[in-house]
Amino acid sequence: MLPGDALRRPLPAQSWPRVARLMPPLIFATAVCGGLLLLRCGWARQLRFAGFFFNLLLAWIPLGLTMAIHWLRAAAVPRQRWLWFCVVCWFLFFPNASYIVTDMVHIGKYSKDGVPKWFDILLIMAHACTGLFLGCVSLGEMESMVRARMGKRLGWIFSVGMLALASFGIYLGRFLRLNSWDVFVRPWRIAEKVSDLTHPTKALEVCAFSVTFFLFSLGVYWFIASATRLADSDQRAL
Repeated sequence: MLPGDALRRPLPAQSWPRVARLMPPLIFATAVCGGLLLLRCGWARQLRFAGFFFNLLLAWIPLGLTMAIHWLRAAAVPRQRWLWFCVVCWFLFFPNASYIVTDMVHIGKYSKDGVPKWFDILLIMAHACTGLFLGCVSLGEMESMVRARMGKRLGWIFSVGMLALASFGIYLGRFLRLNSWDVFVRPWRIAEKVSDLTHPTKALEVCAFSVTFFLFSLGVYWFIASATRLADSDQRAL
């Protein structure tokens, strides 16, 4: 079997139903985040923290690309060029799903415009949790495709590797202010910023953040993946 044929192999029967079951709660969580943000804007009469919802919309991109990859793999007409384009874009945009967790750095700006601190904490946590769930669903579906082609062990290695790379990507986004689309529009900016990380002090900071965030995201993904597979096994047993 040629590599291109393997990529276009039909999807497992349960892939789309599983994604379909998870879409309503993800949409509901996103709507809750939007509602909380609108309530805050009306309360404070300003658009402060509106960027949280923009980051949440970016977190939807990896899941959308995952669904596109599913469709392209199952398509009767070969679309391998578009398939690989979606895979590359997913790789670049995947860190956006967990990036919202780092928006907690803005906690010092809370409670300065009449809005209670507890409300702002719930607002940011709602966005962060929704982003984490979106990332876990997207990564889980990508892992299932790798597992179907290369086996369970390599599927898990793929997920762990992506979480590690995403943690580094989140550092680049939060502290170096780099974006996923800079790869296409300003690649020289990425090379310039990353070259500055060779300094021992910076390298230590990068490692400390990346390893800590990796362990956090691995724990979240492991729990959600295990719970999802447990639910799938219970449903098959019925």
